Amino acid sequence: MNIESTILSNLLHNEEYARKVIVFLKDEYFQDHTERVVFSEMQKFYAKYNDVPSREALQIAIDERGRYTGKVVNR
Repeated sequence: MNIESTILSNLLHNEEYARKVIVFLKDEYFQDHTERVVFSEMQKFYAKYNDVPSREALQIAIDERGRYTGKVVNR
């Protein structure tokens, strides 16, 4: 697991961590396109609702982009 995957996992599963670090992260920190998409959707959700998305909400947002499958979130 690379550092980017670890960050995404913690953003999704550790609300305290997510609230502290999401405002400092940028999508260009994620070199893998799939990880960048996941982070981008998480960041959009957080900006809109001031909360981290559930796995299901994240999956819906990614699916709505129309180019990604469920394999993106299932890490």
